[in-house]
Formats: sequence, C-alpha cells, structure tokens
Amino acid sequence: MRKDCVPTGVPGLDELIEGGLPKNRAHLILGPPGSGKTTFAIQFLVDGAMNGENGVYFSLTDAKSNVIVDASRMFPQIKKLVEEEKLIFLDFEDYLSYASDLWAEERKEEVYSMTPATLFFELKRAIKRTNASRYVIDSISLIKFSGVIKEELREIARFIRNLSSLNCTGIIISEMLDPGRYSIEQFFAHSVIFFHSFMQNNKMFRAIQIMKMRGTKHDNNMRALQITSRGLRVGDELEWTLKSD
Repeated sequence: MRKDCVPTGVPGLDELIEGGLPKNRAHLILGPPGSGKTTFAIQFLVDGAMNGENGVYFSLTDAKSNVIVDASRMFPQIKKLVEEEKLIFLDFEDYLSYASDLWAEERKEEVYSMTPATLFFELKRAIKRTNASRYVIDSISLIKFSGVIKEELREIARFIRNLSSLNCTGIIISEMLDPGRYSIEQFFAHSVIFFHSFMQNNKMFRAIQIMKMRGTKHDNNMRALQITSRGLRVGDELEWTLKSD
C-alpha cells in the first residue's frame, strides 16, 4: 500500500489501485443512474469518518435530509457520524428551489444557478470548519459552466485545479450513459472511474472500470460490482462475452 493513497472502504477495489485513491486529488466518478455512484461516494466518506477522517458531502441533486435517510439504510452508523460532526451533509436549496419572490411582477431575474466559484468557496469553508479530509460533490453535471467551449475548458480546468489545492481527497460525481464518450472534466480529473449498468438475458448487471488513475498502477478491466446490504463490493473480471453483447 502506498503512503500517498486513501482507502476507499470498498472491498475488492483498493488492491486494484495500489491501496487506494491518490491523496489530495480530485477523482471523477461517471455512470448512468442506479449504477452505484452515490453509494460508492457515501461508502468512501463513511469509511473515512470511521477512521478519523472527517468528510463533507455536497448534494446538488437532492435534499440533504433525503440523502441521509436513504444512506442510513445501508450505513446505519451514518446518523451517529452526523451527530458527532464527523460527517456533514449540505445541499444548495437556495439554488435549486423556486424562491417565491422571484415570481414578483417587478423582478425578471433568473432562478439562481450554481457556479464553479460559488461551489468551490462553499466547499472550502465547510472543509475548514470541520477539518475534513474527504469530500464528495454530487454532481458536477448541475454546475453552470460557460456554454462556450474554450471558456468551458478553462473553467473546468480551473475548478479542478483549485479543488486539488484544498489538501483534501475528493469524489466528483457526473452523470454519463455512454462510456465510449468523453466529457471535458475527464481530461482534467486525476482519476476517472466508470460505473456500468446493463441488461444481459433479462438480468441487470453492474460493473466498475478504472479508466484512468495517474501515477498509479491499476487494473483497467471491467469488474463485477455488487450492491450488498453493507455497501459495494468489487468482484472478478467480467468475461468478454458478457461485455460484448
């Protein structure tokens, strides 16, 4: 196990990446809905909090109360960790909810949008307040980047570069259906891990694949992924016949 890595808490995964995720870097998690991305992220935070590393979870997709309730079914210790402030869950309700005053006739402003800079400074404050070592952003897909390609490239590169300056190991979740396509953030993240979800013979299969992890000897084959009552577990390499159908 390398000294500069952080265990994920997912059985079967860390031995594929030399002991864990590279420390103090931003790691991108991609995949379709229901593939296990959020479970992975919470499992990563819970494992850290249970071992003296506080964590911050920023939800851009759901209310923090819902995230905690749903996660506690698989990780019952999460409520105690929240009470002890070893884990904090935050959301951006002001940016996602319709504010009543925005409907006033005299105001023509758009509903608030979450910018990369806003998220970064909110995250930085939360990390400092809780002395966190780990964080999760769920998901980057809802952050408002510029629609101009050149500006978007610059914004995403700057955003991820600044995340890496926080001295914190981060998971950034992004929604993606096709593993054959590339999003801009994949080029700038230190690691890219894809969560697959597909049907075979009328049965749902899930798999995990490490697409990129800089400076780390890693397995990049598709591995079976099981969602158990205690979280995720990585299994054996999937046969080619299963992957190619």
